Amino acid sequence: MADFDIAYPKTSNNEGYYVSQEFWRANGNTNSGETYMGIDRIQNPNWAGWAIIDQYKAQNGTPPYNFRFPVSLGLEDLVKQYAKEKYWDAIHGDDIQNQDVAQMVYEQIWGGYGGIPRIQQVINTMASPPITVDGVVGNDTLTQINTLPQDQLYQAIWNDRKNWIETVGARVEPSAVSGWLDRLNRFRKSIVEDVQVQYTIESLKFGKSYVNLGIALIAITVTVVGAGLVVYFIKRKQDV
Repeated sequence: MADFDIAYPKTSNNEGYYVSQEFWRANGNTNSGETYMGIDRIQNPNWAGWAIIDQYKAQNGTPPYNFRFPVSLGLEDLVKQYAKEKYWDAIHGDDIQNQDVAQMVYEQIWGGYGGIPRIQQVINTMASPPITVDGVVGNDTLTQINTLPQDQLYQAIWNDRKNWIETVGARVEPSAVSGWLDRLNRFRKSIVEDVQVQYTIESLKFGKSYVNLGIALIAITVTVVGAGLVVYFIKRKQDV
């Protein structure tokens, strides 16, 4: 089964630390509030960490771009706890069998690229009969996540996310498209390429087996023919 402690850093390492809303506005991003490690205040106003950040700001002023608050404040623990409860548990990550597929689904939900309904729509391009697109990872959705061909599902989610970035993302936040694509490309070398490599290795092994079989057959043929010739010449000599 998939492990949150493996998935979390692969996603969170793509996030920075504190960014003020004023910075986002000045750089053309009109949809984000202040953020900390990817948690947006507009989208997540009830996160417990905002009270700690507000208290720090009241005492020290607005922190600079990408400021990392002292670890002793516990913000990073609160981010991880929030990510587990809101995103990983929402997709039943502990019940997903393949770590790479769980990672991509989690990354998709964390990044807000259409959320669970978008994942379900991708599943329905492969599943028969289709599942209900209801925004909830229930038994039907989880079953399909675990039983569809894993490399194909991973690739389909990756492709759909790229399409979302280049269409919806480009329309609502054009200044962020390049960064989103860079982030997506960090997930390019994973299960799909691993499967391709394994296929190549197995193909080579398969081919090598045939080569070895061919060599063995040639050796047997040479041995049989050679033995036949020896018998032939001995018999001929005796006849003479």
